[in-house]
Amino acid sequence: MIARSLVVLLATSVAITPAEAQRLPVNDSLGAFVGVDSRLLWRAITLADGWGLQSGASVPLRALARGLQLEVHGWTALENRDRFRFGDQYSASVHYQIPFQPPPASTSLVVLFTEYLTPNSPLSRDHSEEIGLSLLHTFRIPTAGVRSIRTALDVAKDVGYRHTTWLHGSAAASFGTTIIKVDPTAGTETRHTIMAILIAGLSASDAGGSQSGLAGSDFGFDAAELELDLEHGLGNPERPFATTTTLRFGLLSRSDRIGPDIGWVGLRESILFF
Repeated sequence: MIARSLVVLLATSVAITPAEAQRLPVNDSLGAFVGVDSRLLWRAITLADGWGLQSGASVPLRALARGLQLEVHGWTALENRDRFRFGDQYSASVHYQIPFQPPPASTSLVVLFTEYLTPNSPLSRDHSEEIGLSLLHTFRIPTAGVRSIRTALDVAKDVGYRHTTWLHGSAAASFGTTIIKVDPTAGTETRHTIMAILIAGLSASDAGGSQSGLAGSDFGFDAAELELDLEHGLGNPERPFATTTTLRFGLLSRSDRIGPDIGWVGLRESILFF
């Protein structure tokens, strides 16, 4: 049933894609990351209150459709395994991006299907499925020193076990500079990109609470989030990849039904293939 729903969802998305959207750029690069965080969070819910390992990869599926992407993520608790083993969560997502407007003020719609695997979790059964839509818009304000502002409106519906609807809105503003170093002897060029990214967001759902994660209460506020990412990117025009190191700081102001207010820190290393 779920596999059939996914096929129908993707087929419908491809069918309704405007012809001109096929010529606009999409985010379909090959990439991977690994990092650690002081807490493992999922939709403002704390899955593990201890250090955890996060890893993931993004693989373009251009042979099937332009703008189609497969993403896999893993969240594994590292501290006190006997106590926090319930914090482990793994997911696989299929994304299909439909671009409407080219850069620098780009707009696109993303259709996605996600399968969650949460071994031995008290929050839900071992697995659950979700469908969603994301409306993305990015623009720049060069006169204010803002390299880009990315806004996102995400809506997701659990079609597996929880039957919960999630709504999330966010905005991310990036400030920074690029330093180019040229080696005249070797004739190579190295680019260092230094960025500060400020992210703010609001989330809401009809989840019944952090102990069940199920639908059952009225739709309402979940959390307000604030995150600061400090990034250093390293690239070379002659190489088909670039690396990014990110130091992350976050704060969550949550409703009582989700849990107390918390903060967290994290470190991530990413590699992107063009």
